[in-house]
Amino acid sequence: MPLESPDYYIHQAFGLRFRSRMGWLPVPGVTDNSPDYDIAIALEPVPDRLSHPISQTARFEARPGQLLFKTRTIADFWVQGGERISIAPKPEVENLRLCNLLFGGVTGGLLIQRGILALHGCSIATPKGAAIVCGHSGTGKSTLTALMLERGFRILDDNIAALKSDGDRFCVQPGLGFLRLTKETIELLQIAPSKLSYPAPFDPKYLHFLPLSGFCDRPQPLRHIFVLDRTKEKLVTPLTGKDKLDTLRQFTYMTQMLSGLGQIENHFRQWLELANVIPMSAIGYPSEDSTRSWGDRIDRLLLE
Repeated sequence: MPLESPDYYIHQAFGLRFRSRMGWLPVPGVTDNSPDYDIAIALEPVPDRLSHPISQTARFEARPGQLLFKTRTIADFWVQGGERISIAPKPEVENLRLCNLLFGGVTGGLLIQRGILALHGCSIATPKGAAIVCGHSGTGKSTLTALMLERGFRILDDNIAALKSDGDRFCVQPGLGFLRLTKETIELLQIAPSKLSYPAPFDPKYLHFLPLSGFCDRPQPLRHIFVLDRTKEKLVTPLTGKDKLDTLRQFTYMTQMLSGLGQIENHFRQWLELANVIPMSAIGYPSEDSTRSWGDRIDRLLLE
């Protein structure tokens, strides 16, 4: 399938409207007739390097308002001012691999440019507001999300929890409308495997689209932040003081870009606000639990 078509499309995720010619993107489309959008996405040349970057790694170069994100086999991305993403795809790139990076690390950098705090975690709607479960890649966030979906919870996103400050509270924004599941999780939950999949660092990931009843498409007030730590025997361990601040810094999405993009001070202020008003806990995995019994205990925890 070609990456671009003649027509423009608007997709919505993380509280933002993205306009592109990529109608195939598996991201919720905008249902109103307004042509307004926040981010323009286009296939076009990107610079080989940034002049005077403040921070750089093998994957990216950054300075305030400018991010150059480069890969060997997918695409190079140039993110400007939090308003435009230019994409130079590699030959014969798979659409879903490009989509995964575009709405992963690249969008993470864009959110930072816009001053939006986002955490690396799944976000689940509960009767009392949204719960975010943070964790590193491969720790089982998407498996936990699928277990909660199976138990009747609605999901905002399984990877990025974008937060918007609304007066004296934080709200979690709806994400992409699908989960990224491994074959092991699909078999465990007896989910029909999707034809849409792409290679990932640990295992191939399959897109599992959320049903209308399972996707939370409205912002939800944040009630609790959990950190998934499967090495802990105790199911719940409250976090306090400096541990809360350290956790927020560690699990800020694409936190390694903060300094180069000039957003350390802004994010530090938001970390302090969150740590002061939102309870936080570590979630463990007691050795006597099976995956399903563990899911049952998390179900009860989220309903408290």
